[in-house]
Amino acid sequence: MLTLVHPGPQTRPRLIAFESRMSSAVIRLKPGQPLVSQLFDALHGIGARNGIAELSGGSLSPVSYCVPADGTHERTVSYSATRTTPQANLILGAATLGSRDGSPFIHSHCLWTTPDGVLQAGHIWPETQIGQSPPVVVLHALHDVDLVSADDPETAMPVFTPQLVKDSTMPENQRERGETCRSVIARVCPNEDITSAVKTICASAGIRTAAIRGGIGSLIGATLTGPAERGPVRVEGPGTEVATLVGLLTTNTAGEPEVTINCTLVDKYGQVHAGTLVPGENPVAVTFELLIQELNPIPGGTDLPEHQKEALA
Repeated sequence: MLTLVHPGPQTRPRLIAFESRMSSAVIRLKPGQPLVSQLFDALHGIGARNGIAELSGGSLSPVSYCVPADGTHERTVSYSATRTTPQANLILGAATLGSRDGSPFIHSHCLWTTPDGVLQAGHIWPETQIGQSPPVVVLHALHDVDLVSADDPETAMPVFTPQLVKDSTMPENQRERGETCRSVIARVCPNEDITSAVKTICASAGIRTAAIRGGIGSLIGATLTGPAERGPVRVEGPGTEVATLVGLLTTNTAGEPEVTINCTLVDKYGQVHAGTLVPGENPVAVTFELLIQELNPIPGGTDLPEHQKEALA
């Protein structure tokens, strides 16, 4: 497995993960306004200050963004000069919503097409605005953690790190109705394989079935499953920005976790790639923000706890 040597001391631990109650809401944004402020307005509107947003459909106009770039004398991985697309038809995107220096701060990657059908993706800058057809957003509010961005000594790049907080930000009406589910929000540090990280995080939390969603970060290139006769497909690094990442963890009859993760990502040439990640072959380049949502096992499925299997027998 490839690794990168970053300029600073390694962060410890390599997986920083906290459980949090999570509540979700579907929001439609308003046209002609900055994407960043709209997402935070929506988050604050449901009584939260930290969360993960999943965007789909609609348009952005304009899109201000960058793609990965080779390292500099200060950083092992860097990013390109700002690029602009005047009009974009959004396919999917994700955003981590938290704070930096006490003010709202966002980390967002999106995937879109231009009016002439060119597929693009990248890291979104604050200048990006919502187009005339607003995207639909699924907001996942995290009630027991703060997501704090700071410059990372290891990579010399800004990264989000979850921090556990004691005071709940959950509105009373949501608490009374029990409108939450169990989740884990995590930062995965450089050179850790993303599939292995999911397994370790879920094992530590005692989670047997989970959705991996809203993942934002970078990989050292990427290794995707390819045609059986040709083997895996390798995307050149050193860094690739993951625009979308979704996956599923289940538990087989032997009690072993099985993870499938699909993603789209953009390389340093601006080319977009998509596929299923090969387990054990996709280490993180700079950072990865993972949201893991515990799911109920499928009735009659192999990952049911024994007492539920007996009840269905």
